[in-house]
Amino acid sequence: MSKIRGQSPIDPSDAKITIGELAKDWLLDQEAVLKPSSFHPIESVWRNRVQPRWGPFTLGPSGTATSEAG
Repeated sequence: MSKIRGQSPIDPSDAKITIGELAKDWLLDQEAVLKPSSFHPIESVWRNRVQPRWGPFTLGPSGTATSEAG
């Protein structure tokens, strides 16, 4: 998660990490600090709207999302 928070630069070898994989850690962090009434809508929107569209994309070396196909 430190890469998401800007604590270290993104390593180009991390370009194989998908947005979905990063979101798993982020959601766990959010669940730990938010009340269930705040967390559940966020998790639901991720699962139903964001993850199906953006989950498979990889994080590119510049921090941009790139498709699996290239």
